[in-house]
Amino acid sequence: MSTYRQQVTEERLRHEIFASASWSTRRFVAATDGNVSARLTEDMILATPSGFSKGFIEPNELIVVDMAGQQVSDYRHRSQKGLAVTSEILLHLEVYRQRPDVGAVVHAHPPITVALSIAGFPIARCLLPKCL
Repeated sequence: MSTYRQQVTEERLRHEIFASASWSTRRFVAATDGNVSARLTEDMILATPSGFSKGFIEPNELIVVDMAGQQVSDYRHRSQKGLAVTSEILLHLEVYRQRPDVGAVVHAHPPITVALSIAGFPIARCLLPKCL
């Protein structure tokens, strides 16, 4: 991992995810769609919880999961009771397994791109870069 990743504290990472998750309040996603996660350590991931509008969560409401997708108790922050791991965490974890250099994953369903997809507009060819 890069030097930057090694120097980022959990608290700073929580605030960076909180700031990046504000896309939901700018209508990039509908309701509670989308998830953001970041690599906390080699075997721990910090992630947005399931069922919450990402624009309204607080940094202390992010959850820690292991590489098996199991929520890890976090006693430094307020109670995690009621906060659940998203079912899409397995997608995030596979990205981290396949690409050790990846530090974060943002998964969203922007309403405009969903509509284009339903209409048959081939957005993947236009918007996604080719893999090297």
